[in-house]
Amino acid sequence: YRSRHESLINFSNHYFYDRGLIIPPSSIDKFAINYNLVKGTYNARTAENNNQIRGGINPIESDAISSAVIKFMEEHPSKSCLVVTMNNQQRDLIDETIRSKSFNNHDVSDYIADWQETMEPFIVKNLETVQGDERDYIFISTLFGPNKDGNVMQRFGPINTDLGWRRLNVLFTRAKKRMHIFSSMNSSDIEV
Repeated sequence: YRSRHESLINFSNHYFYDRGLIIPPSSIDKFAINYNLVKGTYNARTAENNNQIRGGINPIESDAISSAVIKFMEEHPSKSCLVVTMNNQQRDLIDETIRSKSFNNHDVSDYIADWQETMEPFIVKNLETVQGDERDYIFISTLFGPNKDGNVMQRFGPINTDLGWRRLNVLFTRAKKRMHIFSSMNSSDIEV
């Protein structure tokens, strides 16, 4: 596996591989997963004709993760990164926010250009398209969270399907060095 710290693979090893992976201990003491609680709001969008949920966005979470990615690019030009979120709408919002916030920022434009022709270019992806990717650092926007009324609906897009666990496993195992999770929810917001 690609993970250079056992904390990056422990969850998958426990829940998806039945503790079947033999994981060598890392020489780095620092935990490789950072959780960033954002006070964002999930804005679901519905189809005009049939009231079905058609994706949604979380602008506050997009803003927070975009700022962190820009800072990462400025401070770590020699490390690759990838941003992943749960749907196309949030993916587009994050991509647009990064580009808007970094307009005329030469560190960011140099970072993107330097990684463009490599096997690990910078990109913002949705969950369904991240299979096969790996980067030094993975930034994750969980997207979902309380709505404008403060309620967390128990609909979590593609991870609510029968094969949702596989998508989570793919997502959780993309990072080689560190994972930064940006979420508008606590674990207590999810009903079992």
